[in-house]
Amino acid sequence: MKRVICLGLAVLLAVTLLAGCGQQSGPQSLTDYKSKNGIYSIGAPAGWTADTSGNDDLMTVDNPDKSLSLVAQRFPKANVAAMIPDGAAFVEYYHQSVTATLGQRTELEKPSLEGMTVLAAEEYAPTQNGVTAKGYLVYAESESAYYVVMATGLEKQYNKNLDLVKQMAVSLKEDPEAVKKAEEITLSDTLRWFNATYAVITTKNKANVNLVGGLEEGDAAKLQMQNGLEQSWGVTDHASAQENLQWLLTEGHNAELLQDYTEMEMGDLTREELEEILDYGEFTAEDRAYYQVVYEAYSQFGENAIAGWDLSRAMQMCAWYYLAGYYTYEEAMDASLEIATRLQSTFGSWDEMMQSYLYGFQYWAEDDMENPDSDSYERREIYKTLKELPNGPFSVDWSLTFQKDW
Repeated sequence: MKRVICLGLAVLLAVTLLAGCGQQSGPQSLTDYKSKNGIYSIGAPAGWTADTSGNDDLMTVDNPDKSLSLVAQRFPKANVAAMIPDGAAFVEYYHQSVTATLGQRTELEKPSLEGMTVLAAEEYAPTQNGVTAKGYLVYAESESAYYVVMATGLEKQYNKNLDLVKQMAVSLKEDPEAVKKAEEITLSDTLRWFNATYAVITTKNKANVNLVGGLEEGDAAKLQMQNGLEQSWGVTDHASAQENLQWLLTEGHNAELLQDYTEMEMGDLTREELEEILDYGEFTAEDRAYYQVVYEAYSQFGENAIAGWDLSRAMQMCAWYYLAGYYTYEEAMDASLEIATRLQSTFGSWDEMMQSYLYGFQYWAEDDMENPDSDSYERREIYKTLKELPNGPFSVDWSLTFQKDW
């Protein structure tokens, strides 16, 4: 999701490099421009150009010479609930993730927005290459989502068209019927089970746990997945995808942990003896956490110590390979079925599988899960939140009998 957020930021900054005559000041008749998924619309003068080619929830509308732009982005609560519990947290999240790079913000009086709760209104004036742009931001909340609407332009054009800027920023409308349709879970229980195995990373990425791989299949998702797989996994085609998946299924980090456990002769220690050694030596909190997670993971799950971590990522890879175009849909789902069956035979519940997953993530990240600032702590909290959602990913029965419905 951060990649998509930055797209909105890029529009705001790119406008500083463009020149144009702008629009006439004063209230104007606005045309509704709909998002790709039809869930919301924003208003701008007729003849502007809308770009909905990226994420379904992101839309940009530009005037003919791009000296004025309107950007809107929707953040479905179902996707971000584990990370963003309320409107205040959403505004703070957006400040930290996006607007922190824009310099000083000026808080403005909240405008009214029909059918929405306005959380905040702000103005920014970033300068790039000696040229100043200005941006008027409105944060809003509906029952289903959080929104950010940004009206931006060169300083001169922005000031000249301030009435239009403010008019566009509060033109946001949400279609209740489209929201209802989008929130309907159309996946079978089998596919929901598959998606649940990697729901924590999907949620952390602000993606949709009810979509295979978290994203709508298409060119935008294909490019995003190809870039991500190459940078993080070295996967560039079907052959490297297969090689990477086989490593997860036959070795992975589980094999590394088992080797560490043996080489450190942890099998000869009781838990109390390990704690005495850690108390006696000069170990950092991360060092202590590392030795403890190796010991605890093996003590609880034996040879499958962090197999939950490897197998979860294997499920994730299958879905991402499909989105990237390296696997066909059937190939991805067939492979997922085999891995899911293996997960069910290895662990007895979602809690067991996810505990192994969290041990594995902590082992890989080399941090301390008890530290609230750590990535491991964050992932544990995401799982806790997702598990409590009535129709969340982990509401699917762990012992589900899988159906090959693809």
